Amino acid sequence: MLAALSPLFSACLVVLSCLALGTALLRRLGITLTRAENRVFAFLTGAACVSLLILGLATLQLIYKPVFYTLTATLLWIAWGRKRETEYETPRPVPRLPIKLSLCVVLPFLVLYFFNAWAPEYSPDGSTYHLGYVLLFARHHGLIPIRTLYGALPEGLEMLFLFAFTLGRHSAAALVHFSFLLALPFLMFSYARRFGFPRAGVLAAVMVFLSPLFGQDGVSAYNDVALAAVTFGVFYLMELWLETNQDRLLIPAGILAGFAFGIKYTGFIAALYAVAPLAIRMWRRRRVLWQPIVMFSAACLVFVIPWLVKNAVYMHNPVAPFLNSVFPNPWVSPRFEQLYRQNMATYAGTNNLVVLFLSFTVTGAKVIGFFGPLFVLAPLGLLSLRTRQGRHLLLAAVVFGLPILSNQGSRFLMASLPPLALALALAVANTQFVVPTLIVLQALTCWPDVTAMYADQYTWRLTSKIPFAAAWHRRRTDGYLHDRIGPTYDIGKIIDAQTPPGSKIYCRACPPEAYTAREALPTYETLLGNLMEDMVFTPNEPNRKPTKVITLGFPRITAYRLRISNPHPRADEVWQINELRILNAGIEIPRAPDWRIDAAPDPWEAPLAFDNNLASRWSTEQFGAAGAYIEIVFRQPTTLDEVTLQSSSDQTAQLTIQAGAQPDKMVQLNPSIRSSVVPVPVGLRRAATLMLKTYGYNYLIAADGDYFTNDYAANAAYWGIRPVASTGGLTLYRLE
Repeated sequence: MLAALSPLFSACLVVLSCLALGTALLRRLGITLTRAENRVFAFLTGAACVSLLILGLATLQLIYKPVFYTLTATLLWIAWGRKRETEYETPRPVPRLPIKLSLCVVLPFLVLYFFNAWAPEYSPDGSTYHLGYVLLFARHHGLIPIRTLYGALPEGLEMLFLFAFTLGRHSAAALVHFSFLLALPFLMFSYARRFGFPRAGVLAAVMVFLSPLFGQDGVSAYNDVALAAVTFGVFYLMELWLETNQDRLLIPAGILAGFAFGIKYTGFIAALYAVAPLAIRMWRRRRVLWQPIVMFSAACLVFVIPWLVKNAVYMHNPVAPFLNSVFPNPWVSPRFEQLYRQNMATYAGTNNLVVLFLSFTVTGAKVIGFFGPLFVLAPLGLLSLRTRQGRHLLLAAVVFGLPILSNQGSRFLMASLPPLALALALAVANTQFVVPTLIVLQALTCWPDVTAMYADQYTWRLTSKIPFAAAWHRRRTDGYLHDRIGPTYDIGKIIDAQTPPGSKIYCRACPPEAYTAREALPTYETLLGNLMEDMVFTPNEPNRKPTKVITLGFPRITAYRLRISNPHPRADEVWQINELRILNAGIEIPRAPDWRIDAAPDPWEAPLAFDNNLASRWSTEQFGAAGAYIEIVFRQPTTLDEVTLQSSSDQTAQLTIQAGAQPDKMVQLNPSIRSSVVPVPVGLRRAATLMLKTYGYNYLIAADGDYFTNDYAANAAYWGIRPVASTGGLTLYRLE
């Protein structure tokens, strides 16, 4: 019983801490709101501030249970320890019938959502990097460098997860995100109530809360629902500022805009939207309003800068994992960034607007989630353009929906849904019987048993089975997670049981990071992982095998430096070299430890072209890298007359060579260039395994049906691997 209640208790402590700090902040600012507005904005602004506090504690390596208990007690005392009166505005009256109806239809969903959030966390991203990194922070009692694609993303909400996880483990983090799902409809209704269309507010709040994607995402340790709530909070506060002229409202608006960025890079849209009300006010007054601009910007930057600094320190790139060609680093390459961005921008596999619209609203096919059939009526929201609030809502919906241009996943439209739902509801709410009819239709069409009849079978959504036993721990967690996650969870348990601490596992089908104590990161998340995958694929993939040799001959010269360049590569070319050899009179010059190897781009992998391992390689890791080069500084004069480059491709026409007869002067050589094909080198399998071991890998996981998995089993001796365990089509091999 205590184990089951621990996540609830921990999540409640986090929520109370957020409410307490937010309440103290709003009181200090002297902002007057209705009681409902005060509570919801206290939670959101408090969440931002608590997140920043946890980031500070994590930086100082102070992530301990007693610290969190002390923090909660302190915040509660600050907010409510002494009797303080808070003045509230009198709210507008509410329509009782729509509210009663909405409560009736929402209750079953509320029960479904609550128990799914309380049950063990199993969502794809939640059980991997969202809570996987939180687990690492908790183990190390603070921040550690996680130099991966996802480790570079802002972790504002993960700081709240860290608070909850340290006290109540995985489910506590999911329950914290669930609290944002509860806050969002109250925020939407409060907005509509203040601006005079409460009936529309009820309808819009119900439409969003019952949306299948909001339900599934909101009960998982994700961050999209929180981002939707926070961005809508920015919109709401800016509307209040326009209405009331209280410049102090710009401080919580800036806080939430900064927190939106801290939750997810795409949260920059909140600050982007805030420019519109500021511009409107300045246009009306015909002058620059420096005080509002400074108040908003300063509050925003306080919550943005820490994440930029963290990346600058850990990743050598403040906006990692993006702009890697501007901020080169050894962890994420420009080539991978470009491929990743292209893949995300074409995520759904189509640019047909009708197909995408139906996928987002009805089927969820290839976009991982859908909003519900009622959102097919979204174009009716254009009718709200006749009202001032309708125009503002539609502008917010457009701005908040801009991230869809970079990623076609439906989650990247979630921030735009609250203002869009309000615009739609505003357009139709005054028509008799429309509000109750649409509320009932949304409930009927979004119940999981009904969505199963029309939605894509693989889309991300809840089922109608409420996990009472799993939430109450009446069912073993291992069994529940096995059913939800599958064999990758089982192989993670095997790894923890059968490998020594500190083991490092190469994998494509990896165990969920939040449930394993070993390092087993997917290969695509880092430059090193890309390199390891390339080496492992080389023995079996013909276009990776280093069978091409380019020979550059020139008159004998004594040089201090040698540079081979590719000045004009094709736009789609990534220049690579498996081995570079320097010869004199046909005899290879032995490589010396004092040679200094350099390259641009990607100097970090340049030594791999000199390691006598044909499975490894140096590459530019950048498409069309004009002027790319690899260079050797000999330290003492070296006589040479030939260079050979062995790789999987033939680039005879583009290459040039320079030599330095003096340490500080390079001259262009005019080499004769010839190309030849050599047999496939023997021992590539073992060479790849040796490189894995060189980089600290002790094991690898092979999944049935994955690339070249059969070769591992058929040629285990050639690879130098031994099977340790197998489950559900996954085999764990030890590198010998």
